[in-house]
Amino acid sequence: YSEFLQALKDKRVLGVDFIAPNGDEAYALVKDSGGTKSCSAINPDAPVVDGVCRLRMGEGWPVEVSNSWSSPSWVVRILDNEQVPHALVIDLKKKPQRAVYPKAGGVAKL
Repeated sequence: YSEFLQALKDKRVLGVDFIAPNGDEAYALVKDSGGTKSCSAINPDAPVVDGVCRLRMGEGWPVEVSNSWSSPSWVVRILDNEQVPHALVIDLKKKPQRAVYPKAGGVAKL
């Protein structure tokens, strides 16, 4: 998280993709040069293409808690203030997971 904020401060973040449904998983497009840490210093496995890498913003961050600074909506506010483009990415090929409910009449007796 602190590395992401530093990259924002250094004007290295080119855009952010939030993954649906809640935006709890997010990836930032970051310039490889011009800041305190290179892409390989943050994630050695991240490929650098044309001087830009795609980095996960942080395991477990942002997390959807509506009244918390870690919520994707707060991250969007930060990005808007810094004029960094962002998008919500929806994978339409992914099959939805269905909830499993007990059968009718399956009420426990006390």
